[in-house]
Order: sequence, then structure tokens, then C-alpha cells
Amino acid sequence: MRTQLVILAPTPEAPAPLAPVPEPLPAVVQPSPEPLPATPAPIKPAVDPQVQAQKLQQAALARKRVEEKKRDLQAEQQRERLEAQNRAREAEQQRLAQQQLQQAEQVRLSAERARQQAAQAAADSRQYLPLSKEAPDYPQRALDKNLEGDCTVEYTVNPQGKVEHPKVLDGCHPLFMRPSLAAADTFRYQPRMIDGRAVSVPAVRNTFHYRIK
Repeated sequence: MRTQLVILAPTPEAPAPLAPVPEPLPAVVQPSPEPLPATPAPIKPAVDPQVQAQKLQQAALARKRVEEKKRDLQAEQQRERLEAQNRAREAEQQRLAQQQLQQAEQVRLSAERARQQAAQAAADSRQYLPLSKEAPDYPQRALDKNLEGDCTVEYTVNPQGKVEHPKVLDGCHPLFMRPSLAAADTFRYQPRMIDGRAVSVPAVRNTFHYRIK
């Protein structure tokens, strides 16, 4: 015996009026992109061992040439530095030699001037060589006081060889002035001759030494 359960549907009521349904917009269909063609893998050319060896050899030669040029440049710079140092040393030696020559020339000129002055002084002294000189009298007051000293008198020797305008220079003791002037006034000289003519000789000096013996 079989039993079947049957459910009856309810009685349908009158349906409510439905609102108008808008029509759906047509869908935009995007075209599917076409697949890109696959890029073939690059084919590596076969390397020729001889070509590779030649390239390596050329690169080594290029590096060698660069190094040689660098060494040559350094050697040239070193040579230029040495030449500059040698030129500077030679210039300094020449300057020192020139300076030594100038100093030697100055010494020679000074010696020559001194010789000429000495010769001129000797000639002048011969030209107005004293012919007679008398020693002054020692002042009695200086003897009593045991005074000693020096007295220098300056005068002009005229063309006749006589003393003119005698005067006592500083440093003379007053007791020695009068006898020194009196003694100088008696001096006689051989006149100085220039171009065969006798001339005056100014600023002739004579020092009297007063000593008690």
C-alpha cells in the first residue's frame, strides 16, 4: 500500500498591476585582444675563437700603447723638470759669478783709487815739502805744572811757501796755543806747483807734541 502527500496550491488572487519594466540596454561587447605573436629568442651567433683571440690581442696592444704613451709623457715631464732645474742652477751660478766679478771689480777700483790718492798725496807732499820747521818753546807754566799734551794747528801754505792764517784746532790746552801758533808761523815749505805755476795749499795741519823728558 502506497501513501502520497499532495499539497494543493492556494487559490490565486487577482494580481496587482505591475509597474512598467524598462527595457535593458544592449550590452557592449568588447572585442577580445588578439594574442601577440611570440618573440622568437635571439639566436646567438657562434663565436669564432680566432676572431675572439684577435680582439683580445688588439685590446692588449691598445692597453700597451696607452701605457707606453703614459710612460713617455712622464719621462718627458721628468726631463723638462730636470732641464728647468739645470737652467735655474746655471742662472744662479752665472748670477753668483757676475756678482763676484762685480765685487772684484769694486775692490780693484777701490784699490786703484786708494793708490791714486796715495800717489797724489805723496806728490802733494813733495810739492810743498817743509823746508824748515822749528820746535815750539815749552811753556814754563806747563813745566811747573808738569802738563803734557798735543796741539794741532791748521794753516794755508801760500805760493811763496809761507804759512798764512794759522789757527789752533779744538783739543789744545790753552798753555800750548801761543807757542804752537808762533812755531807754525816760522815754517817754510816748497811751494806746490800745478802746470808749472805755484799755488796755495789750504788746510795744512801740523800737530805739536809737548812732552816732558
